[in-house]
Parts: sequence; structure tokens; C-alpha cells
Amino acid sequence: MVTAKPVAPISSLKIVVGAVAVIPFRFRVFARALAVPFVLYTAFDSVWLLQPALEFYDRFRWPMFALTQLLDLALYTITAVTTHRIVLLGASSVPRYGIEWARHTTRFFAFALSFTSAGYATAFILSWGFRTSEPVALSFLPSMGLTLGTWVLAFFLARLLLVFPAAAVGQPITLLRSWELTRQRQVLMFLIVIVYPILIGLPTYVISDSSTAGYLLRSVIELPALVVTVILLSFAYQQIQKERLGAE
Repeated sequence: MVTAKPVAPISSLKIVVGAVAVIPFRFRVFARALAVPFVLYTAFDSVWLLQPALEFYDRFRWPMFALTQLLDLALYTITAVTTHRIVLLGASSVPRYGIEWARHTTRFFAFALSFTSAGYATAFILSWGFRTSEPVALSFLPSMGLTLGTWVLAFFLARLLLVFPAAAVGQPITLLRSWELTRQRQVLMFLIVIVYPILIGLPTYVISDSSTAGYLLRSVIELPALVVTVILLSFAYQQIQKERLGAE
């Protein structure tokens, strides 16, 4: 009887090193392919600094909130899909310049929209569920419970995120399949898609957005941070798929 060849465990540290190393190696490719999304993303953030736009936003708060979220999600989708494809399929898989929206992009966007909507719904439910009439001395309990609940939920949801790189490269998998592939990789996925992105995004947290300059600086930094986090997920997906193939 033929036994499956043992596969070495996946190291999150090696994934981080690989993700960081690929950036200078393919810097020109990333720079060309993401130039237009970068400009659009920065311009999109800049528009809302204009007072007339802010007044219009206040008059139609909920429709404008939905519209801005959809536009922001579309720009995120274009950026993430392009990044995933460069890492997993190579430079020839994306336009040299410009933006491409294909079937795989739409699938990615649908997942992103679903996760975002579920996130808002979950945040509302958790915040409502942890409301209390406790004395002031215990007023920290609702926020602590909400924070704990969010982290626990994130730990499990992280296992579903393989659907994004899979969709980006045109090899879609279901949420259930992502859950199965990460059965022994809960901690790895939590580090890759939750903990490390928070650490990478620390510079944006310390920059105040109360001024125009600070707001724009944050928007400029956010996109490179996003690209690095997407590369991390690409590498995790690649390694988990290799592990699966090696075990079969």
C-alpha cells in the first residue's frame, strides 16, 4: 500500500518572510499594475474632504454611505484581485496598465460584499446583545464582551478566507471547502488574516485623521498596507494548496 508523503508544517513566519521578499522582487510589476487603483483610491478619499461633498453626504447620509461603501469595496476588489494574480499566476496574468474586471473579479466582489454585509450585521447584533443597564462601575463589561465576541468570531471566520485568493485566480472554492482546507490551520489563518494585518496597519492607527494632511497621509499608507496583507493571504493559500496536493 502506498502511503502519502509527509508534508512539513506551514510556518507563518516563512509566509511573512516570503511575502516581504516578493515585494522588491516584483516591485515594478506591482507599481505598474496598481498605479491606477492607487490614484483612484487616493482621489476617492480626497473627494470627501471637500466641504460641498460633506454637506451633500450629510443630507443623504444612508444612500451616500451605501454608495461610498460599494465604491470603496470595488477599489479594494480590483487591488486585491490584481495582487493575488501577480503573486499566484505571475505578471502576465494582469494588464500591464489599467484595470480589468472579469468573471473572477465579480466573484471576488460578491464574496467581499457578503463578508462586509455580514460584518455590519454581526457588529449590530453583538452591540445590541451586550447592552446592559449595569451601574457605572461595571460599564466596561459590554465593551469588553463585544471585543471578546469579535475576536472569537474572527478566529473562526479567518478559516473561510481562502475563497478570496481562489476566486481571484479563477479556481473558485466554496466556503465549506475553505473551512475543510484550514481544519488544522486555525492559528495560521488567524495570524495571517487578523493579527499580522493589524501589525502592518499600525502606522495608519497612529496618524490622526483630524487634519487634511493626516487624512490624506493615512489614505496613501493604507493601500501599500493592504497589498502586503493580500500577499500574505496569497502565500498562505499557495502553501495550503501545496500541502493538500502533497497529502493526496
